[in-house]
Amino acid sequence: MTAADDTYDYTFRSCQHPRLCQARAESDDLLLTVSLLTDLNRRLFPVLLSLVQEVDGHRICMGNWNSSQITQLDQVLLSTDSVTALSESLLALSKHLVNRIDTLWAARQQAAYHTALSSTPGHPQNLTTELP
Repeated sequence: MTAADDTYDYTFRSCQHPRLCQARAESDDLLLTVSLLTDLNRRLFPVLLSLVQEVDGHRICMGNWNSSQITQLDQVLLSTDSVTALSESLLALSKHLVNRIDTLWAARQQAAYHTALSSTPGHPQNLTTELP
């Protein structure tokens, strides 16, 4: 594992370990089922989901948005959207993104454990290569 393999972006978007790919796919599917009860949520959430898939998308999940992400979110706001409504929407929607963080982080830990275990001498997967 290199330093680049241990970044948030790598874990949340790029790692091709089967456990992380499966967790991302399941999380993406689950996010598509979120009930969007307000007009503001219906405008914000698709943009949030799109941003999550991009480089630095993990920042959306963690609430550490960069200026480009804020600009993109700002484009869906209307002059009639109140600060209170925006705060409530972002809080409600962020709970779904926190679930994504938990899911992907658990998959990362499982992937790391599986990788370490499979490279351990004596592991059943490695017995054929260890025999004289």
